[in-house]
Amino acid sequence: MPVSYDGKPPLNASNDLAGARVFDVRYGPDQPGSPGEQWPNNLGLAGSGSLAVSADSVTLSDSRGAPPEGRRAFLLADIANVGYGEDDGGFIVVLRTRNDDRHAALWMASKQEAAALLELLPKETTPEFLAHVEDHRRFRENLKALAPRAPVTHVIIGINVVVFVLLLIAGAGFGYSDGRVEFPFTNYGPLTWDGQYWRLITAAFVHFGVFHLAFNMYALYSGGNTTERLYGSARFAVIYLLAALAGSVASGLWDGSRNSAGASGAVFGVYGALLVFVLRRPKDIPRDVLKAVRGGAISLCVYSLAMGFAMPFVDNAAHVGGLLGGALAGLLLVRPFEPAARARPQPWRITAVAVGICAVLALIAPRPSWREFHGWQTQGIVIRQFELVKRFEALVAAADTGKLGGPAAAALIRSEVVDPWETSSKALLESPSSGLTPLQARWREAYQDFSSSMLQNITLTARRLEIKESGQELEDAKLAVANSSRRAREAANRLSDVMRLSPPAHGGTSAQP
Repeated sequence: MPVSYDGKPPLNASNDLAGARVFDVRYGPDQPGSPGEQWPNNLGLAGSGSLAVSADSVTLSDSRGAPPEGRRAFLLADIANVGYGEDDGGFIVVLRTRNDDRHAALWMASKQEAAALLELLPKETTPEFLAHVEDHRRFRENLKALAPRAPVTHVIIGINVVVFVLLLIAGAGFGYSDGRVEFPFTNYGPLTWDGQYWRLITAAFVHFGVFHLAFNMYALYSGGNTTERLYGSARFAVIYLLAALAGSVASGLWDGSRNSAGASGAVFGVYGALLVFVLRRPKDIPRDVLKAVRGGAISLCVYSLAMGFAMPFVDNAAHVGGLLGGALAGLLLVRPFEPAARARPQPWRITAVAVGICAVLALIAPRPSWREFHGWQTQGIVIRQFELVKRFEALVAAADTGKLGGPAAAALIRSEVVDPWETSSKALLESPSSGLTPLQARWREAYQDFSSSMLQNITLTARRLEIKESGQELEDAKLAVANSSRRAREAANRLSDVMRLSPPAHGGTSAQP
């Protein structure tokens, strides 16, 4: 009979009909520490249950009453490396198979019961397990010495959140945003490749709604903490930015007219670098940690890429580009995870990798043909004219509320709206029309009609604001404005009908979740 520390039989041990000793156990704390936390065993056991020890085996079951599966029965000859520990939750016995393919942590009711169970279990400790324990000890010490925290990951998350809040204040949507407020910072091909190269980076800090932000920041937090600590903060920051650049360039190569934003290209790069580290330095990480890290990184990448193929608005080209960019940067920056190997900083190496990858990206960046460039110019004209509409509406509102005199508002409308509108309309008429599909040609014709109608309405409105006194002249001007407004609305409706059939030439909008 097993004995406890005080020589008495264990409190909750009893004999069943087969002569086995049965102990009441729990397969984890009373409540998980956080939502979604798994119970500390790989046998599908949860909550309270029992453990029965017979002459040659151990069988585990839980309170759900499910019949014991084969994986829940251990031959005593297959058990080795049994562990024991204490924490705030109680007294814990860890049961393992010799090859560690099955394990279960058992919370015992008292120290006496834990001691009684340990007396019944094999005492063998294998050399492989001792080496595994040593690997964990060395890994923990290296983590503590080299990278106790991951500050860059948290700074990047903070920057993304601050940018999101500022865009909200500026009028962007919370749950979902149509991208108008974010547009000056997104990776919009026609403007990015026409010289606004800052968009390649700023797009990685802009998100189209809180769910877009939350998904990317969760993925960054999950992978960034580990990756930053393995590479070091300076190298991690370079990897992140290079991955963001690579994702933006890949997006432009795949579709030069795409309008995209989001941190996911850079986040994919973080996971690419993480995979490179575990492949290049597998002995620097304990094998169970290595397996978990590798499995988590691969699962997230596969899931996100599959989601991208299923959802057309997801910019999968940026995902793949970021993954490859981060993997390449990680390959060139990886080093042993040991204090001796990191005693001297290597800023020259970090600089060389950053310059080299940027040079490669510059070489492969989109080079639009003459026709594509002018097609993009057409979209630039459209964007410019919509900005002019906003300015026009603001000046009319200022005149109507008395903040600005009518003649003064009219003068500003002529100089700040009418003149640039006429210039852009001329460029629109002169842009090439050959090579367009029938639907694209219809879009071009419909937009030219809208542009002409809107210009007439703006001009007539400026004329109406110049009339200082009431009379027939003013009434005629108001009627002309009303008629031109109606024609502009009709032209806008025709344009909307065409756009529902087909986007503008080289058009398209996507977010990067």
